[in-house]
Order: sequence, then structure tokens, then C-alpha cells
Amino acid sequence: MNLSLGAPAVDSYRDDPLCLAARRLVNTGLVVVASAGNDGTDVTGRKIYGRVHAPGNDPSVITVGATNTFGTDTRADDVVTSYSSRGPTRSYRTINGVRYYDHIIKPDLIASGNKLIAAQGRANRLVTAYPNLECTPSSSSNHKMMRMSGTSMAAPQATGAAALLLSAAKFYGAEAKPDQLR
Repeated sequence: MNLSLGAPAVDSYRDDPLCLAARRLVNTGLVVVASAGNDGTDVTGRKIYGRVHAPGNDPSVITVGATNTFGTDTRADDVVTSYSSRGPTRSYRTINGVRYYDHIIKPDLIASGNKLIAAQGRANRLVTAYPNLECTPSSSSNHKMMRMSGTSMAAPQATGAAALLLSAAKFYGAEAKPDQLR
């Protein structure tokens, strides 16, 4: 399951409602993939750590950060995007007035997430508000595309790869368990 969503992770993954819901999905046997968040820099552009979003801060969730490929086919120039959230996680729980931080190393992996072109839905509110996102203004309404960046664009690629791995394992007779993908 792809969760290209998130909220600031303040509460420990043990208490956060999004994390608890994601954990319930994992416990039913689903592979859960979540975007890391787009808080990798502060307002001055300086790299910051500890801003991985919930439910990506949960250890049972595969959390995906974003890379910039610079539009080339080679991986030699690929880098983690400046905006991609990085760990360790800073979510915490307070016991007897003392904060206990989770400090989980996240994201688990990275995938292309910068300036990706994808299908645009009809009456897309983002494109209405930001027309520069549209890539195919002269196309018919059935074939419009838009350009987006973010970890929410990277996470579906990892979700698709996980689905292909599970499918191949099943096809070849191996009974892969979702936790074996980690």
C-alpha cells in the first residue's frame, strides 16, 4: 500500500495515530510504503535532519526519500534532493516529564522524485492554481500530463517495485512474507 501523505511526526510512532494505522495494515500482511516528507531544508536553505513525517517514522513502514536524477540516464550524478526529509526521527514520548526520542534511521530508501511527469486528472486543482505544472497544454483533456516533485512522487515507485518483488516471488513459488522485503 502506498501512503504518499504525511504529517509532522511529533508523537512517538508508538502513539501517533497515522503510525498506529499503518502498523495495523502491516500486521494484516500488507507492505506499507510511505513518503518521507519534504522538510529537508529550513527557510534559509540549510540542510536539516529529523523531520521525517508520520507514518514514515514507524519502523514497520518502508519510508522513501526523493532523488534528483538531473534528467540523465546515469546514476553517477544522482543526489538526494535538498527538500527530502532525513532522519534520524525526532518523534518522542514523554514519561515522567522526560522526553524519549525514537531516533530511527529513515528514510529506508530513495527513488526518483524530482520533476516527474505523471497523468493529470480532470479539473485538477493544483494545475488550476499553478498552471506551470502542466506539461501538455495543447493535449485533449484525456491525455494531459503534469510535472511534480516530492517524496510523494518517489514513494509510488518503491511501492511498485515491492509489488513486482512479491509477484515474482509468488510466481516462482517462493512464499515471500512482506517483512522479508525489509
